[in-house]
Amino acid sequence: MKIRNQEFDFDVLRAADADRIQQAVDAMQAAAAAIPKTSGFGDIIRANCALLDDFLAQVLGEDYDARLNVSPDDLRGLKALYFEVLEEIGRAKEELAAPSFPAPAAVARTIRSAGIPRNTERKNLCRPARCE
Repeated sequence: MKIRNQEFDFDVLRAADADRIQQAVDAMQAAAAAIPKTSGFGDIIRANCALLDDFLAQVLGEDYDARLNVSPDDLRGLKALYFEVLEEIGRAKEELAAPSFPAPAAVARTIRSAGIPRNTERKNLCRPARCE
């Protein structure tokens, strides 16, 4: 995945990385539920920064902040980066949803229209009575 001209060893369409996203999302949801709503403003900002930082570190790697020059206590910067990552994930999901190869029925129609015999027809072609 490329974020801000930095290449990260992460591909949403790689199964292990998709699992990492899910784990990061699950952890983020649990952390969000634990954010104190009645604390001071600074505490709420720090808690939000921590959950975004954890998510980004799980997805991009522990060194993401140094590579992208993002402060782990800057909520605005972390949110912007978080949304960039979500955009990349969305693009990958669109790629996954798009047909990347023809459906089996379309392949069968193409084979029939090209005059290629089906498996059963090919087997019948070489029966002794026909191969003489």
